[in-house]
Amino acid sequence: SLVLHFEHLKCFSSRLFLLHHPNLNYSPIPPSPFPAPPLSPFLSINITPPPLPPPPSPPLPPS
Repeated sequence: SLVLHFEHLKCFSSRLFLLHHPNLNYSPIPPSPFPAPPLSPFLSINITPPPLPPPPSPPLPPS
């Protein structure tokens, strides 16, 4: 029964591995052409660069 238990553990761990690494050859869900959404808004904020500040307006010529 120990061998069966080990086989079950191996199968379970491989399924768990595939769940965490869906970009492998075998995945139960077909890969979508779109990139995966960020896990949380905080991650998306950290990944995207901050918006550039507006360029300073040129000084007005003295009248």
